[in-house]
Amino acid sequence: MGMHLAVNGYFWNRPFNGSGQYTRRLLGQLATMVSDLRISLIVPLEPGEAAPADVPDGINLITVPIRTGYLGKLLFEQRGFPRAVRDSGAEIAHVPYWGSPLAAPVPVVVTVHDVTTLLVREYRRKASARLYTSLVSASARGAAHIITDSFYSKLAIRDHLNIPEEQITAIYLAAGPEFSSKSERLLDMAVMRKYDLPDFFTLYLGGYEIHKNVTTLIHAYTYVGPAMGKDHPLLLAGRRPQPGAN
Repeated sequence: MGMHLAVNGYFWNRPFNGSGQYTRRLLGQLATMVSDLRISLIVPLEPGEAAPADVPDGINLITVPIRTGYLGKLLFEQRGFPRAVRDSGAEIAHVPYWGSPLAAPVPVVVTVHDVTTLLVREYRRKASARLYTSLVSASARGAAHIITDSFYSKLAIRDHLNIPEEQITAIYLAAGPEFSSKSERLLDMAVMRKYDLPDFFTLYLGGYEIHKNVTTLIHAYTYVGPAMGKDHPLLLAGRRPQPGAN
C-alpha cells in the first residue's frame, strides 16, 4: 500500500481561479502517474453548495461544512482541514496555495505561488489583510517543505519569509493540453463569431488585480497599437473589475 496524501481542496470548486486550475491539474496528473499513491481531496462546502461531481476516479472525496466568507475560509484552513487530515489517516498533506495551517497532525507541503501580498503596498492597507499575511507567513515557516512556481519566487520566499533555500523547490508550471499548435478551426470560428472578433488580435486573459499590471499593458499598447494598425486590437478577457477593487 502506497503513501496516503491529503490535499486541501478549497479552490476545487473555483476552476476559473489560478489556484483552482493548479489543484485540478495537479491531482489529475498525480492520479494517473503515481499508481500507488492514495489521495484524499478535502473540500469545504458553504451552506447550499453542492459536493463536486468531477473528482477523478480513485480519489477519495471528503467534504467539510464551513460558514460563508473569509472567516469560514480561515477556520477551514486552520481547524477544519487539519481535523479532516487527522480523521482521514493521511501520512502527509499538501496545501496548493499560500494558506497552510499553523499546526497539523502530519507533515505539510505548501505551494506558495508568490509573495505578492508582502510586496505590493495596496494589499497591506487593511488590518485584516496584514494579519492574514502574517498568519500564513508563520505557517509557511513551519511547513515541511515549500513548492513554488519559479526560481524568482524561490528567492523571494527565501528573502521575505526567511525560509532556508534548501526547504524550497521551484517546480515550473506546464502548459495544459488545450494550448496546442493543432487548430480547432470550427471552435475558433464559433468563438470569433460569438464575440465578433477580427482575424488577428492581441489577447490578455486573466484577472485585474493590481499586480497583474493590466494598466501598464494598456499604456504600452497605446504606443504599440498604432504601429500594428486597427486590424490588431487589444482584447481584455476575464471577470470585469469592480469599482474600487485593487
